[in-house]
Amino acid sequence: MYPHPQLNSYLNGLSLQTSKIIVNRTVYKALQEKYTRGGRNSEFLRVTSIQPQCFAPHVDVTRAKCGFKQFALPKLNMELGSDDPLIVRQALTTLTDLLCYPEKLSEAIQLNIPNSLTDFLVSNDPYLRERVAMAYATIANQVSGKEAILKNLTTVANLSRGLDDSLAAVRLQVARVLEALANNNSAADKLCIYGFVKAISGKLTNERKDILIIYLSILELLFHRNSKAAAIKNGSFDEIVALLSRKDEILLCKSLSCLRVLCEDLSGKQKALELDLLVKLKELLTDKREYVNLEAARVMSFITITSRGKLRLLELRMPSFLLLTLTQKCCPSQELILTNVAEAPEGRRMLLKYESLIENIAVGKNQVLQRHRQTLLDVVRWRP
Repeated sequence: MYPHPQLNSYLNGLSLQTSKIIVNRTVYKALQEKYTRGGRNSEFLRVTSIQPQCFAPHVDVTRAKCGFKQFALPKLNMELGSDDPLIVRQALTTLTDLLCYPEKLSEAIQLNIPNSLTDFLVSNDPYLRERVAMAYATIANQVSGKEAILKNLTTVANLSRGLDDSLAAVRLQVARVLEALANNNSAADKLCIYGFVKAISGKLTNERKDILIIYLSILELLFHRNSKAAAIKNGSFDEIVALLSRKDEILLCKSLSCLRVLCEDLSGKQKALELDLLVKLKELLTDKREYVNLEAARVMSFITITSRGKLRLLELRMPSFLLLTLTQKCCPSQELILTNVAEAPEGRRMLLKYESLIENIAVGKNQVLQRHRQTLLDVVRWRP
């Protein structure tokens, strides 16, 4: 590496007027001085090489040279504090690759690496913001990783800021981090406490489709954590209803699935009636896409539990349409809607005229469909 074995460093190979003995003594003295950077316990040398880096064609310049076994992560953690942007990028990229292994992830948590990555979420370098979000997405897949992320309030605040990032790729990775966190009940409760339901609901209007689908999946998971009433009060219901005007099938199904969870609460049913949601659901029931029909029927089955919902459905003349649909293909949710309507005197009188049609609904050998049909007949035939 050096031009002569007796020379101490690369500096001796240059044509300097300074004596080589003085250069050697100066370098040796600097090498003995160590200092700590960035609050980390690891110490590294003040003097670093300034030789130009000329990589071979087969070398991946986006990744750092990885240490052996237990020395890999400490070395990368040390390089994260470097002043050289290239070294930081290489270390972060290599670290993201290593965290895919559970044993390395456990070691990283012990070394407090998740806390070391926090500041990169708000870095001026978009590459670092995207890569560190990818690393957090990998960390969040483990229970211990979820705890390490959520116990650091600075990390949580930076993730919330990531929802407003100007780069779509960064917002996508932050959304994946939150989705991984929301899959755990304990972590989902903390996300609700930190206000992520309101934060995500406010981003639904002007977001890209791929990110929007992840947002809706997160909201559906968070709505299950006893946050329905608060979400409706914060305007989440209105934001999701506005998405029903979209034409994309996946987006419609995700939106309807979120509305179904919200309508499980009494305040959600009342909000749906205030917005006259049954009119829009009636349009979706006539859609040619099967999954859209199914999700719309599920939402309607919850709304029609209330008396106002039953009466509104009768005003829209939906029972006859539902019966016609059931004769073509039986659906448990639609049978449940008719059962709810039959609980009202007016609905029972109307459905009693179609008793023979209900009996002839083709349910095959499916016990669930048979039970729903029998329940519908029992309610229709009931006499006070």
